[in-house]
Amino acid sequence: MERLEANHIDMPAIHEPTTAGANTRVPGLGLTLLKMVLQFVFMGAVLLVAAGTLYWARAWIYLGVGLFCLAVNASIVLRINPQAIVERHKKHENTKTFDKVLTSIITLATVGIWIVAGMDAVRFGWSSISAGWLYAGVALHVLGMAAICWCLATNPYLEKSVRIQADRDQRVITTGPYGFIRHPMYLAMIVMMLGCPLILGSAWSFVPDGMCIVLFVLRTALEDRTLRRELSGYEEYIQATHYRLLPGIW
Repeated sequence: MERLEANHIDMPAIHEPTTAGANTRVPGLGLTLLKMVLQFVFMGAVLLVAAGTLYWARAWIYLGVGLFCLAVNASIVLRINPQAIVERHKKHENTKTFDKVLTSIITLATVGIWIVAGMDAVRFGWSSISAGWLYAGVALHVLGMAAICWCLATNPYLEKSVRIQADRDQRVITTGPYGFIRHPMYLAMIVMMLGCPLILGSAWSFVPDGMCIVLFVLRTALEDRTLRRELSGYEEYIQATHYRLLPGIW
């Protein structure tokens, strides 16, 4: 990506993340990792409180698979692109207003998935998904997390908020998964989220899950529009990488 310039658009350049050794010190990394652990603990607490019991095997499988994938992803990204992890957990002043709204709703809907799943699959038994679907759910979760790792290892500008990162000399990334679609991180998260109700065994949790997916599609469209308008070189990138989220479709 080229530096943001108000009235000038250059051809996109390939930017590779800086390789960082295991002993490289990244400011704020320790606090960031602590936040990630606390978020994971919060997720487990919501699931088990909603279920009303600690004896929910599918929830523990979900947490175990998630923790394993998180540990593997972190170990890889910390060696290749550690700054991406830190930047994803910072708040930025110039985040787009639409993203602040969408992020808040997505966060609430995500918590809603865990609450509905616990109440549905365990506490009240409104629906059930057979144990056979558990394996499909795990496969989707692992596939999504692997794709997320690929995105984080490739793109040093992969923050959680939608903004133009002029302060970080943002450049268009055209390598790795970004050579196939323009927003592979969102596709990875959608795939991962599709596996959640299957692992937890709750059909009703597909309702908030589906809401999250719709919001991610909307966020993709709005972010893509923002980048086309404001990021130098992005319009040329579109000419080479035609699809936002699904190759051959959109």
